[in-house]
Amino acid sequence: PAIRMGSIIMSGLIWKQVNTTDGPDRRAAHSAVVYQDRMYIFGGWNGLHALDDVVAFSLTDHSWHSIDCTGELPN
Repeated sequence: PAIRMGSIIMSGLIWKQVNTTDGPDRRAAHSAVVYQDRMYIFGGWNGLHALDDVVAFSLTDHSWHSIDCTGELPN
């Protein structure tokens, strides 16, 4: 299924639709950070339960990647 995402072009403050597929579950209350050419997203809420996964979205080719993490989960 298609994933609805938006992107803002900062130089003109213009919103643009980003077309992508095969992304993670919809979520709210997540954390996100951009590092180099990817946006990393941690956790959130999908409407039913809390999420504790990490996914990355490539800003260059608009593809999604699951990230395997080790160690203690944050509370």
